[in-house]
Amino acid sequence: MREPSAAPAEFVSYVDRRLRPLEAAALRLTDDEVQAERIARDLLTLVALRWWWLTRSDARRELSAGTSADFYLTKRFQQEADEFGYPRMILNLDAAVTGRRRPTFIGPLPISDEAAYIWETARQRLRRRLLIAAAIAGVVTVAAVCRRGGSQAQSQQPQQLEPPLVQSTELPPGAFILPGGGFDTGQIESLPAELKFPAARPPALSESPLPRAILLAGSPTLDEGRVYALADNGNWRYIDAAPERAGAWMSAAALSPAGKQAVFATPAATVIVDLTTGAAKPVPGIARVATSPVWLSEQQLLLGRDALFDVPGGQTGQAPAGPEDAITPRRREPGDRTTTLSELLSAGQPLTAPARLRQWQLDQSDPQPAIRPLTGRLADIVGRWQGNGFGFGDDRVTRMCLPGNLAGRAQANAAIVVITPKTAEVVRALLIDTSVSGVPGLLGWLDERRVLLTLAKGGSGGYQQILAWDLLSDRMTRVSMLDFAGTISLRDLSSAPS
Repeated sequence: MREPSAAPAEFVSYVDRRLRPLEAAALRLTDDEVQAERIARDLLTLVALRWWWLTRSDARRELSAGTSADFYLTKRFQQEADEFGYPRMILNLDAAVTGRRRPTFIGPLPISDEAAYIWETARQRLRRRLLIAAAIAGVVTVAAVCRRGGSQAQSQQPQQLEPPLVQSTELPPGAFILPGGGFDTGQIESLPAELKFPAARPPALSESPLPRAILLAGSPTLDEGRVYALADNGNWRYIDAAPERAGAWMSAAALSPAGKQAVFATPAATVIVDLTTGAAKPVPGIARVATSPVWLSEQQLLLGRDALFDVPGGQTGQAPAGPEDAITPRRREPGDRTTTLSELLSAGQPLTAPARLRQWQLDQSDPQPAIRPLTGRLADIVGRWQGNGFGFGDDRVTRMCLPGNLAGRAQANAAIVVITPKTAEVVRALLIDTSVSGVPGLLGWLDERRVLLTLAKGGSGGYQQILAWDLLSDRMTRVSMLDFAGTISLRDLSSAPS
């Protein structure tokens, strides 16, 4: 008979299948073996804490063993990746991992002992939780007795109890739940309906430049972290002038609005690549600090902590804010320079601040911000912001966030919201359950009423769909399919080509 405190055989088998690919993914995330091993075991400890609930969920929903655990593990890994600045890194639990690295902080263990170690760690955490809960319960009981004793001296008339608060299960107007599939298909002029990723490395950009690119594609696992560019005519190039492992750090805002330049920031350097010549232009003294750079126009880059780089002149000036929460403008004329820097700031930064829109006038000698808290019925749906935001002219902005107060009205762990800058009102919200739909990413605007987003699914045969969300009808149209699950960056499809 199995010891009640021993790791169940099903959990040992799960650790045997998932520990190695989880370690490999965490190593790509951190580039540090000790930290990667710690992250992998911490995440499996969280699985162990919920193991019996997860296995019951599989049985109740008639899923194969470990499916709910995989969903939960993938979700927690994505949260870790977001903290490290990789919101689009996908955990491939079916990836083949060669070799075997032994954990350095607990010594070389067979898989059964590693699973037992993780299981015992979870039990210790649970015991601490129970002790804390018991202590709190004792305090509450004493306080209740004291209150009851004091109330006996008061009137013995029965008190009128307020009716319990009933939470509405209906979403407020303007909120929409993304369906799991069955999207309509459509085609747009600028983007092929089906994109095939090259099976072999394409020609180098320096040897055969492009007139412009429609998209960039990169990931930590793609060809040693290289970045590929796709031209309008369907030709692929690999960007040989990009920094080493640029694909691991690339964001959805890497491609310039006109598709003629790309910016790559790594911890070592920031480099601008001219796609029409293949030449690279390093930005002196600027390395990736917290987030990737943001194109404010074809001539302006917001990067580093608070630097504004003039691309044609090669001069670096001071910006009133950095790229972390900056909105990438869309629908601008090719020669225009942005004069307004817009940011979407999360609630709780600082501690008591609400979610808000902050705007700066860059053409002022001493710009002062205009700050407006987010308003409207959908404002409470907005949680912590994630990834790049995109603006359409001065009329609206969109960004992805973690859902805030849903109060049981929907199952969602991601949301894309649309805000009117003039009033800071949240006017639309797309709620997404990533375990059903795949990992979402925001790409920008197709036109004034349609937002472009991706849904990616990793693993062997990974792919992603590019969808257009119609804000007026809530119709979701699949406009393209890519047999690639990494990060992509589109040029500004809402503007006329230059």
